[in-house]
Amino acid sequence: MDILRLLATLAVIMIHGGLNPLTDNLMIKYMYRGMHAAIIWCVPVFFMISGRFFLDPERDVSTKKILTVYLPHIIVPFLVWSGVYTAYGLISGSYSHLSTFGVIAEFIHGPYHLWFLYSLAGLYLLTPILRKAAADGKTLAYFLIMFVAVNVVTQYLIYVPKIGG
Repeated sequence: MDILRLLATLAVIMIHGGLNPLTDNLMIKYMYRGMHAAIIWCVPVFFMISGRFFLDPERDVSTKKILTVYLPHIIVPFLVWSGVYTAYGLISGSYSHLSTFGVIAEFIHGPYHLWFLYSLAGLYLLTPILRKAAADGKTLAYFLIMFVAVNVVTQYLIYVPKIGG
């Protein structure tokens, strides 16, 4: 598990640091996009690693511990970094076109690259339910089928024409 975590960490560093070519050369851009596609596996792997530890029946992962220990480890850095980016937006003038409500919305939404913190927080909040589902094979199978069905259906709803307008 440690080797997988190390490889995924290196892949994330490559995605954010090394795979952004500063060139107009189309061939180089395609090469970088290919490399990006080859290492993007690291994102779901981090979620799977978290799931592996949070769903382990041998570990003590109570609802109280999730709310008092794990969730603050996500919320505090998010608030700090969202505050830093919002302050920068205000100081640099890039938020000058926004109302107070717009600035607050930007703070809550956070920088785009912190998207995974929302996902992780959601998974942490679902952990007590997921642990119960993982303990029973039938419940787990039902949950997984429903999860996949809902996610697949919602992805393809955009292709359904709007009714009545």
